[in-house]
Amino acid sequence: MRIGWVLLDFGAIVAFTLIGIYTHHQRLPSLAHFWGVFWPFALGWYGLALLTKLYTARALRGAFGFTWVVGCAVGVMLYSWVVMARPVALWSISVPFWVLSTLFIGVLTGGTRLIVGGIRRSRMRVKG
Repeated sequence: MRIGWVLLDFGAIVAFTLIGIYTHHQRLPSLAHFWGVFWPFALGWYGLALLTKLYTARALRGAFGFTWVVGCAVGVMLYSWVVMARPVALWSISVPFWVLSTLFIGVLTGGTRLIVGGIRRSRMRVKG
């Protein structure tokens, strides 16, 4: 298992949760409020990561992209339908929230992968 990626992705979801709560409420959240926003996205992300084997050497082709897009979608749906108790229908989900959460989590999780990949490639050029 690639524990470094597990922890970096965890940090990305924590950052998304804290920044989102602070942006909308202008204060630090209670633990209950934090948990209410955090768990749907963590469950969506890590649930899909398990299915795609994202953190293993045998990750399925496209595992990151699938985990990112579908995991965020699951997180938004769980948050809207379970935490916010909205009707279980696609029209009850805020499209801007869906788009922004997917982009924000994608930038944090994908950005770290791009940076690490660039560093690895540059090190290989120096050695080679």
